[in-house]
Amino acid sequence: MANQELLDYLKQFLKNGQSLEVIKEKLLGIGWSEADINAAISELNLLKPGEESRSVVQTGVRTPNVLGAESTPAHSKLGKILSLVVAILILGGGGAYAYYFYSGESPNDILREAVLNTLEVKSSEVSGKINLVYEGVLASIFGGAGEGEKVNFNLNFVGQNDSSDVKNLKALYELKLGFGVQDFLNFQFAADVMVAGNVVYLKPKNLDSIATWFGLMGSEVDLSSFDNKWIKIETKDLEQLPLSNGLMLKDNPFRVVLGQRPTLAFTAGTLGGVDFNQDDTEKIKSILRDNQFYLVQEKLEDEQIDGEAAYHFRIGVNLPILKKSLVELNDFIYSKMNLSDEEKSASLAEMDDFLANNSKYLKFRTHEIWVTKNSKFIKKAALGVDFMIPESGDVMEVDLEVVNSKFNEFVTLEEPKDALSFEDLLADFFGTNLGNSGLLGQSRDSTRISDLATLKSAISLYLADVSKPSICDGKNYIYSSTLIKPPTGWKIGKNSGSKAVDGTGWIPVNLEEVSSGSPIAEMRLDPVNNSSKKQVYLFACDPKTFEFELNTRFESEKFITGYAKDGGDDPAIYETGTSLGFKLIPKGFWDNSF
Repeated sequence: MANQELLDYLKQFLKNGQSLEVIKEKLLGIGWSEADINAAISELNLLKPGEESRSVVQTGVRTPNVLGAESTPAHSKLGKILSLVVAILILGGGGAYAYYFYSGESPNDILREAVLNTLEVKSSEVSGKINLVYEGVLASIFGGAGEGEKVNFNLNFVGQNDSSDVKNLKALYELKLGFGVQDFLNFQFAADVMVAGNVVYLKPKNLDSIATWFGLMGSEVDLSSFDNKWIKIETKDLEQLPLSNGLMLKDNPFRVVLGQRPTLAFTAGTLGGVDFNQDDTEKIKSILRDNQFYLVQEKLEDEQIDGEAAYHFRIGVNLPILKKSLVELNDFIYSKMNLSDEEKSASLAEMDDFLANNSKYLKFRTHEIWVTKNSKFIKKAALGVDFMIPESGDVMEVDLEVVNSKFNEFVTLEEPKDALSFEDLLADFFGTNLGNSGLLGQSRDSTRISDLATLKSAISLYLADVSKPSICDGKNYIYSSTLIKPPTGWKIGKNSGSKAVDGTGWIPVNLEEVSSGSPIAEMRLDPVNNSSKKQVYLFACDPKTFEFELNTRFESEKFITGYAKDGGDDPAIYETGTSLGFKLIPKGFWDNSF
């Protein structure tokens, strides 16, 4: 039986109306053997009775391992990483471009020259867009997306970059990001980004739309302190954010282990905490020059882009040459890092598996490139790919388009003088003390209000529906979402921390007795739920009148101030329920050590 991948090639080319002779030339040119091609032609019954497939002479190295054919389902995690690498390299500046083409026929000669020219570009202006559409069960994490609903993400960017000094990269970009979940949620976000050596400046815009999203998710946050203001982030700032005990970029042939105490640091001329100088950059470029893993699959009609005449090619990837280049890159990078032989071997094994199984996960719809006729630079690149997530089988559609211009017009930056510091950012976002009064604290406080409202509503429905209700053991009982040490004169309720709604939860109310069934699936717990920090939910009741009270303690100053007048007897505590004056949990109760 003929190779299925080759059969797919034939069907697609025939669908496009091309003759068998032209098809054979193309297939030979991208590495298929004449015997395999003839077998596929015979299997499809494409020859007339008595006709034999004619040989076509084709020079150059042949390999049947090709990635990137339009009709081929052979695209995998490797395809995903190649796509990301292409995007990152393009966004990173001319000197970092890595498009390489197998040399032989005239189109490949043109493209090889363009690649060599583009590798030497030190600065350029870049514009483009990335569109992503995701449909699947994981879409629910984006807020409300359910089965069959699609999450849409788009990013438009324009800017300039200068990599003439690898230790002092310069870049300035305008970003516009859109996000939506069908009709449920849509917002637009913009930002200016400036890179000046080891310093990154970020100016976020339209943050009110993100705050609205938080609101829809049940969390209220105030982002106004960041809106339209420059934030300065330096290398030393990022090094303050430790990750867990070692970082491995799994499922990645460029597997990098960032030491025993890795950080999020990534700066100009640095990879995984290892400095790269200009000689190292030239070494990497030479490896890519010598391993031309991109090849031309089809020459398309020439086009005009920004007033420039450009060649237009559909491209693919020669997998054996790609593997060779990755091995050489790994060896070079590892030589500058303190990695064990075991780590190196594991990386190579992952890469072999990665390349061997590239046909499972990705299918390219578009993989094209444009080269200026006069200057022989890479002018434009376009990529369209469908990526199947292995764990779930969900499909993500990705489309990327990048246009380059103004080559070698060097960038001049004027760094902002009124930028907020990284410390300001941490103080506002994470909070500066155990009270955690920043945005995350605000978000958790918003959840607390929502949780207690849900519990109050569920208990009220129970009391209205059940003929002989029971909601607590006595007025001197306190019930908590996590185990606490009650003050003198109080008894702690059973089952602290349990989410059960059958009467064995931390609130001893059997919500399953409601005629329509329990109105909630589980009892709510405080987002922190830590008694030593006094971040808990409390419940108390009068078993005779069935009045009840729910308490919590806010983290953020904004919520403490905003809800001080909630009708209760303690302005420092959020109190809700049906008890008049909220005196079932007396003022001062929270002053005790839990």
